[in-house]
Order: sequence, then structure tokens, then C-alpha cells
Amino acid sequence: MADKTIAMADDRTQRMDDKYLHRLVLTQTILETNKDKYEIDLDQRIGIGGESQVYLAKRVSDGEQVVIKIYDTYTDDPQSRLNRKAILEFLNNNSDYSKSHIMPLWDSGHIEMLDIESDDFFTRPLDVIPYCSDGELKHCDFKTLKEKVIPEVLIALNLLHSNNLVHRDIKPTNIYWYNGFVLLADFGITSRILTDIVVGTQTRRGTPGYTAPEMSEFYYVVATDYYSLGCTVATLYKGKHVYQNLIDTNDIIDINIAMRKYGLPLDCPEEEKSLQLLVNALIMRDENMRAGYDGVKLWLNDPNSFERKWRNTIVDGFESTSREFNFEGNKYKNRPQLTEAIQKNWTKGKQYLYSGTFKGFYDAEDPTLAIKAHDIVEDKVTALDQDLGLAMFLHFLNTTENPDCPIYWCGQSYDKLSDISTAISTEKADEAKIITMLKSKFLSWKFKNTKDALEETIKVLQEIEELTDKHSQLGYYFFMYSCATDKDKNKKTSDDVFKELTKDENKFYEKASQLLENDKIFAFLAYLGYKDTVVVLKDTIKGTFISNEGYSDLFRIYRLFESICKDKTSVREHFLKYGDQAYIYWLQQNLSLYKFNSTEAKKNETEIKSVRIGKELTIQENWNGLSTLKKHLKTFLSLLQNNYLLTHLGLSTSQDTNGITTNNTHGFFVGKFYSITVPVGFLKSIGM
Repeated sequence: MADKTIAMADDRTQRMDDKYLHRLVLTQTILETNKDKYEIDLDQRIGIGGESQVYLAKRVSDGEQVVIKIYDTYTDDPQSRLNRKAILEFLNNNSDYSKSHIMPLWDSGHIEMLDIESDDFFTRPLDVIPYCSDGELKHCDFKTLKEKVIPEVLIALNLLHSNNLVHRDIKPTNIYWYNGFVLLADFGITSRILTDIVVGTQTRRGTPGYTAPEMSEFYYVVATDYYSLGCTVATLYKGKHVYQNLIDTNDIIDINIAMRKYGLPLDCPEEEKSLQLLVNALIMRDENMRAGYDGVKLWLNDPNSFERKWRNTIVDGFESTSREFNFEGNKYKNRPQLTEAIQKNWTKGKQYLYSGTFKGFYDAEDPTLAIKAHDIVEDKVTALDQDLGLAMFLHFLNTTENPDCPIYWCGQSYDKLSDISTAISTEKADEAKIITMLKSKFLSWKFKNTKDALEETIKVLQEIEELTDKHSQLGYYFFMYSCATDKDKNKKTSDDVFKELTKDENKFYEKASQLLENDKIFAFLAYLGYKDTVVVLKDTIKGTFISNEGYSDLFRIYRLFESICKDKTSVREHFLKYGDQAYIYWLQQNLSLYKFNSTEAKKNETEIKSVRIGKELTIQENWNGLSTLKKHLKTFLSLLQNNYLLTHLGLSTSQDTNGITTNNTHGFFVGKFYSITVPVGFLKSIGM
């Protein structure tokens, strides 16, 4: 029927801590009243709320376990004494809880409590009530609410109001299960009411999320309790308050705004929709329109008649009380519509924000939002980056209660990070705008300012933004891979990427040069976990794709893949065949094409053969070997008869006896490889 909690706890059971050190402290363990004597267990304070402290005790006469509720914030003045007298009289006259559904008062009295700051003692009133082992109500299904909870609480409320009393603190933790009955309890701030119109109060005492709007104006009426009843029913149905996240952070202003703007959406299934209508009718902002005893009674007996009566009174589950905002000649009453209009005219939206127009409007409508608008305009960062400022404002405009509001940026909106990723992958995103957004750090800011956002998400976004700051396009595509949905994740490995890059020898150099011009592949490698290695490559790229002197960008690409691929042998083999110094390795492997005709030439042949190069060596080791070969190549070229025409005609030169000759066209250094003169055979070997 209902979830149970710790018995007889006020708002929530907790131990004494620094938060309550200013409260009065109970020091005596024996309490005597006119009726009985009680032994109080000071170690068994089972609850503490805004008005009272609750202790377990034993009634001496029969050993019965009872609860002592001490009103430690009680103000002893004539009005309070009259209230207290009226409440005690009411409770004593309605002690049959099976009929009244009022928590029975077994005894009452006074007790001294110590102020730990002043060492003074103060006398405070107390109630002795039953110990409810079943606890307060927490979560009830629709059937339990309709057949048990609401009818029995309604009896208690009607009885209370018929005796000119208003409870003023109806909430789940003040409603208990006891011997199979639902009982209304805790009359600590219950007040007398002489008419059904308006009674002034000097305080706004109540519980955030359950307090009627009129209490903020320092008055209460009978309808005040029905507003709280609506909030209580909603909480019991959901298992927690609809805006529990705001209650947990004590955002009272935002709670009130949420209640006013959006009501208490319950997401009821179709067969339970009538409960939503009841709650809506109970939490009407205007107490004169609010459902009361007769309305709730009608809902219990004839939901269809109730619906016909209230359907046209309630608009979209809450009262639409906000003023209209005039944006570029059109009036907008709700925030989603205003946001859409700003999105369509982003430039004007910035003007409205930075001219103070939004702040001026929301000074009265929503002071918290007005302060946010002011802070954005005055901040040094957003003063320079107005796109960032407007995006922040739209975030605050739409996240009063909705932590999952879309991402708004420069006229575009995205419900989720994965939507941005999809837009990038399908080439529907504006690359410049997304890069600007990432550089502004807006996304990590948004998620830091979103309740319940995962810390891991924020860290990923900060990593992306930091990367985009250094290398714009790399960060752009890194975002695409990092924020993709699971079904869109690229399952390739770094080895797969290298195979894809090198599978077509005729297009290898074209694809490798494109790799340097577009960071999409580098971003994928960064996403695989090699971000630092990729960044080092990006930081050292010089714009020289292939060079015969020093490290080239192609060499850096090979070094990258060697460091991240499992199959390092394939990378090294490819480097030796296609790297910008590969023609020297080709020469070493094809010395049989040449005839070494002198002692000096034969020495050069021996020197070239002696240099160790191969796939078992690292790319750096092979580079060092190729550099040594390049030195021997100078001697080789000085001795080579490199004139194909003379050789073809059979004309002799000094190289025929003193140098190096070849009769194979592949051996002549007359080919061009990116401005480097190379053997024709090397060009043939790489498909050029």
C-alpha cells in the first residue's frame, strides 16, 4: 500500500550536528505532567524540524512507548497562548482517531530547555502522542490515494477547519499510518481563524514546496491547507516532490517560480489522469478559485463531474500568470516561445540582453533571472563574447525547473550533445559556429550549471574545449567522436585506419597529404586514446609534406602510426617503401642493377651494403640508417654514369673503368619524386 520510513520522524530523521547547534537543548530525562510521568531517552531524538524536536519516551504508569514533541521555537505571547489553547481543546475533543483521523493527544505540558549559547533555560510546550511504528506516508499508488489517503485526510481537514483552525503545514511527513488509519499530525504552527476570508500572520512559516502563495503575502485562509494538500498528494504519488532537486538546494525563489509556471506535472497514465486534474485544481494560485472540501469530495465521488467543472478553469495544468514579453513587435507569454523567437533573431537577442531589456522585464517577473542577466552583462568575459552571454541567458531562461533544456547557440538548438555530433558527422553543422562555441567554453559551463550533470561529462567537454583552443578542427571532430551515440560510434582501431590509408598505393600520397589538411582522422585517433601523441604531431607539423632534408610531415605521420598501431612491422615496411627517403632504401636493395668498375666504386658498394636497415628496426633507427646511406649516395652519384642516352648508344666514358654503370633503365637517377631526383625503378615500385 505504501512505502514505510523511520517512524515518527519530522521532515527527515537526523542526528544533532552543527546545523542545529543554535537550537535549545533538552537536558532532563524525567517529565511529570498532571496525568503521568515519562522517562525521556535523550539518545533517541528521532526527528527535528522547523518548529520542534521529537524524542522517544516511556510512560511510567504502564511502560508504553510514546513520543514527546517539544515546540522549541514557540513564542510565548498572547496570540500564541490563545492558539495553543484552541489547539489543545480541539485535540482533546477529537481524541477518537478512528473517526477524526487526527493524531490523538495523550498528554501535554511544559518542559525546560537549555540555550547552549546563553546558558539560560526556557520553558517550552510539548505534546505526548502515540509512537507510530508504521511511520509517515512516503509513496502511495493511485488506488491507495483515492480510496484511503485522500478521504481520511479530507475528514481531518474538514474537522479542523470547522473548528476555525488552519493547519498551515500539510505535507507527507505530517501524515502517519497508525493502527490501519491515516492520521493528520503536527499542529505546531496551526493557527486560529475567525472568518473564511483573510487572517494576517507575522511570519511566512511553512515548508518550501508545500506553502501556498498567499503565505508569502503574510496571510492565510482555509484554502491555504488545500493548496498544501495538492502538493502532498503529488509528492505521495511521485514518491518525491516534483521539484525535489530545488528543495534539496533550498532554491525557494525557483521553487515558487516553478510552481507558478508549470504546476506539478505527474506524468500519470491515461487511467489515472483525473489525479492530475485534482492536483491542478488544488494548487490554483488564486485561493478564491482553488478547489476545497466540496471539490475534493466531488472528485472522490464523481471524477467525471469534477472534470467537467474544472477542465475549463485550469490551463495546461497551471495558471498562466506571467506578463507578456514584447520582442521585435510580437508578444510572448511563455519562455519556450520567447526562446524560439530569440533563436530566429540571435543578433537582436544580444541587443536586448546587453541593453538591459531582459533584466528590466524580469526584475518583477523573475528576480533571480534578472540578477543572472545583470551578471552576464557585467562579466568581463561575456562582455567581450556576447554570443556566449546570450547562450548563458537562454540556459537560465529555460532551466528554472528543466535541467535538460536544449543547448542554444547562435540560432541553433540541440537537445543533446549527441545531436551536435550527428550534425557534424552528416555535414549539417556550421563548423565555424560549433568551433566558436567550443572555444567559448559554453558547453562545460552549461553542464556545470545543470543539476545532476555527470562530472565525467563535464571533464570530457573541458578536454574537447581545451583541444579546440589549440587546434580548432581537431577539437571539432574530436567532439564528433566523443559525443556520438553508441550506435554511431566508430569501431575501427588505429591499425584499421593505417590499413585504410595505405591500401591503395596509387592514392597513398594524396590521402596522406589530405590527412594533414583535414583533422578528421587525427581526431578519431585522439578519440581512441592517443590525443597527446596526435597533439605532439600537430604541434610539430611544418607544412613540408616530403623533404630530402630533415624530418618531413610524412615522416611524422609514420612515427605517429608506429607509436599507436599494434602491427608496427607493417608501418615500418610501408615507411621503407613509401617514405620520403625510401628511394635510398630501394637503391640498397637493388645494387645488382649496377656495375662497380673500380676500387673506389667497390668500396662505395660495400659501404652501402653495410648499413643496417629493415622492418625489425624502428622508424627512427631506419631514419638514422637512411641518413648514413644518404652520405654514401653522394659518392655513388659522383661515380655513376647517369646518362641513359650515352649508355644506349654504347659510348664509353671514364665511369666505364673508374666508376659505376648500369644498362637497366630502372637504375638511372632521372625520375622526379616531389622535386627529389630518384631512380626510375623506385618510381615504378611505388606506382608513380
